[in-house]
Amino acid sequence: MPVKLQSPALGGHAASPPRLQWLRRILCVLLMLAGAAYIATSLDGNWQQLQASAFSLSLPGAAVLIGGVVGTLLLSAAYHVLILRDFQAHRVPPARVAHAYALGQIVRYVPGKVVGVLFQAGFLGAGVRPSILVAALLVQTVHDYAWTFAFCGPILWALLAGSPWPLLALPPAVLAMYAAHRSRLSQRLLARLPLGGHFLASSSHGNHRPKAQTLVQAMVWVPMLGGMWFAFAPLFGTHGSLLAGLLYLVAAVVSLAMVVVPSGLVVREAVFLWLGGLAMLPAEQLLFAALATRIGMTVAEILTAALLALLDLAERRTSDARP
Repeated sequence: MPVKLQSPALGGHAASPPRLQWLRRILCVLLMLAGAAYIATSLDGNWQQLQASAFSLSLPGAAVLIGGVVGTLLLSAAYHVLILRDFQAHRVPPARVAHAYALGQIVRYVPGKVVGVLFQAGFLGAGVRPSILVAALLVQTVHDYAWTFAFCGPILWALLAGSPWPLLALPPAVLAMYAAHRSRLSQRLLARLPLGGHFLASSSHGNHRPKAQTLVQAMVWVPMLGGMWFAFAPLFGTHGSLLAGLLYLVAAVVSLAMVVVPSGLVVREAVFLWLGGLAMLPAEQLLFAALATRIGMTVAEILTAALLALLDLAERRTSDARP
């Protein structure tokens, strides 16, 4: 096993040898190129199917859809920054951590979700331990699953039942999420997971940000859901577009479980069509919405990574300019 040279104050590694740094950079570039190839293939195939559809998406609708997804991706990156800080004190700037996370989401188009984790570890270098990164991503994934169903469940119930009373379940869900962020009990339970759970036992240094984490996670799906509601209202109607947006969010987190499928390709759309059929939404319109949202999400991931790259560059220049 490799020997870890850990700083007592920061919990990080010693500086890597120059040869290892160059190998890490080459690996990052190769993974980004592979991810770009998968993105180009996905966009081309989805765009051809979209053009063959009898439906269309207005330019304002497409802009709002992409903007909503960008908002959700930025909130997800911010949540990752908070979670990682909770597990390890480090000197890596927040913008760089968010930038690495956004690029990792693009690299996930390469088959195998572990490739995105390897990319993030290589991009961050010696500032963050790989085991800490795995623990943070594991906790974030579980939180995403739990909150998606807690957020979508009551709203779906209210829409299908035609009653606002199920929405009363949202405040208790937020309080439960706050308790999970504040308490170590959730991490102890997660540590029992068979895959990666052993990283959680000694990873956290106790730097809690429960209020910030709860607020960010409570808002994470709102921009994307709002964008889908606006974009597809002419297609499904006001009620149907909100229903379709919620079903797509559920399908998105379900597709994350398919590790060998690049970014949940095909699986997400299949689950979305199946759930939409159960909700009695037209199959042709569901297919159009699935293709349009996939293209919008892919474009939004590229825009988010570019935006965070600019923030990372600005933060580094500001840091270098300080005396």
